[in-house]
Amino acid sequence: MIKAKLPYLVLVDTPLENATNIDEALVLHGQDILDATDKEVLSVWEKIDFDFTGAPWEEYSPGYKGPAISWVTNVVKDLPNKPFIQLVIDDSHWDSVVYGWNLGRFFSNSEGRSQVQVIKNWPTRQTPSLKKTFDMEIAHAFDNWIEYLEKDFGLFERLFGVTDFDEDVIHGRDQRYPVYQYKPVYAKIKEYLIKHFPNMVHHIIEDGTEQYLVGSNGKKFHIYNLATLQALKELGIVGDNPLVSNGSIPDSGKELVVLIKE
Repeated sequence: MIKAKLPYLVLVDTPLENATNIDEALVLHGQDILDATDKEVLSVWEKIDFDFTGAPWEEYSPGYKGPAISWVTNVVKDLPNKPFIQLVIDDSHWDSVVYGWNLGRFFSNSEGRSQVQVIKNWPTRQTPSLKKTFDMEIAHAFDNWIEYLEKDFGLFERLFGVTDFDEDVIHGRDQRYPVYQYKPVYAKIKEYLIKHFPNMVHHIIEDGTEQYLVGSNGKKFHIYNLATLQALKELGIVGDNPLVSNGSIPDSGKELVVLIKE
């Protein structure tokens, strides 16, 4: 049963519009998360075409560049509100010796809106290689996001018994945590992923003449018509694929559903 859903918004550079390796890498990444969390945490993604021509770059630290933070902030503010945003930039527009960044605490995240990952790609890049970059930068994002939401900076260091989670676990400095092998990370942080990114509705129930949704908190939400049900599915609130035969869903009127779409 899916208890958490991780929404990714992937901005794909113009030269990469027909690249197949992005979806392939994200499928493999998502399967690792599913396997490590007993199939309770699902990653989903939406791709948007974006032209990174002329994006300004700046030094994040001596010798290491990334897209200018002010420019990234301006781009992100106009995007749909997703907790994980990946900027997948073609090699022709890339100006750094590294293959990826999670902007983390570099990025202006004062409202707790998004964690942004920046990822280098090219159309012929091998899928396993690209997956490693996604895995690493998103693992950094899990650390930054959860510690921000918990208001507990140092949580992951205590959880994994290390002095620096980024270096010791994600970058593999501690021999107990080999680099790019993140399934044990996903397994250990599963409870926090479920807590902060809950799948709002698990399944649909048919009970006599009524159909209703049961949320992750056990509450029942009655549905008034087929259009509402389809809207819930499109918003990702309904996690399965319910079938409605007659185009309407009778309701007893005992409970009220209010839907808000921002």
